Amino acid sequence: MTLYFKSIFTLVIIISSTLWGIAQKNPNQKQGNPVYNTHKVFPMVHLGIGAGDYSFSSMGMSVFHKMNQKVMMGLSAQYFGENGRGNARLIKWQKIPLTLESVMNLKSYRNDRSALLFVMGLGYSFTLNGGYFDPEDLIQKKVSNGWVFTPGLGYRFNILKNTGVLFDMRYHLIVDKIKNDQKEVLSGKNWSHVLCRMSIFF
Repeated sequence: MTLYFKSIFTLVIIISSTLWGIAQKNPNQKQGNPVYNTHKVFPMVHLGIGAGDYSFSSMGMSVFHKMNQKVMMGLSAQYFGENGRGNARLIKWQKIPLTLESVMNLKSYRNDRSALLFVMGLGYSFTLNGGYFDPEDLIQKKVSNGWVFTPGLGYRFNILKNTGVLFDMRYHLIVDKIKNDQKEVLSGKNWSHVLCRMSIFF
């Protein structure tokens, strides 16, 4: 585990612990039963677009468990496909990030029908079609799998009691490596993007 990833992992633990403490001290509902989002488990499906080091489209799904009225934890699987097939870039790959996700209500409105959210994910990304020929070094190279860190903000709105839409915008970082045919590491690589998603939960 690199020092870079250790720093990110430590930051995630600190932020998660802080948010958990806030959620325990400040429950979203003061009294009575909540009107919206009464289920304990919430499946979600996602569609999104990303821009930064490359442009891509994404789709995926998540399953979240409601810890209390302010915090949900879950697992997410997504597919990233790079947009375009031009010759401007040597690397034409796809990625599948698997992440542990947390969602926290920062501010709720209309008896929790809508809410401003803090979202964060940490996990591992699998690279597909990551091989390419580098004409400068005259060797075949390959992009490895890597770590994912993705914090951001979101907005949730319930259409029905337990069904609605969630919009989020995230900074999406993937940390992986460039290797040669002998699987020797040639260099590290950080891919930085802004990811915008629309999700449907039910």
